[in-house]
Amino acid sequence: METIQITKSDEELYCEVHRNLEMSAESTTAVMKKVESKKLLTLLTEVIMKSTALLEKTEELMSQRGIEAENISKMKQLSVDAGIMMNTMFDSSDSHIAEMMVKGLEMGVVSLRNMLKDNPPRDEQLAALCTDVVDLESSYAHSIGKFVEQ
Repeated sequence: METIQITKSDEELYCEVHRNLEMSAESTTAVMKKVESKKLLTLLTEVIMKSTALLEKTEELMSQRGIEAENISKMKQLSVDAGIMMNTMFDSSDSHIAEMMVKGLEMGVVSLRNMLKDNPPRDEQLAALCTDVVDLESSYAHSIGKFVEQ
């Protein structure tokens, strides 16, 4: 298979999309252990499934372009887990967890939008992928946000 050539900024954006999706799936998985609401659990499961599907697509596109995907380090995973543990130590209500998830998803959206604004992708498949990720995370931030202060 021939490697597709891309710009350095597109390579950086692919890596950011990969990091974003992996963090979304990892942090959602970690926080699910504390959720009681079946409806919220269903939404979080959807976030994981759709993030994972987009992550696989991202890895396939990266591979076609000769970009090696870097997984989240063990230290970063431990940091995420510790942050979730600290944030839920005194308030593990579904409302608080929903608020944490909304903030995390919104951070991912803002990060991607800033990168897109600064360096619009030249790779059409990357542009479509970014749109899919922003749409996914924005949609779920909105849906999960309904659980805040219920």
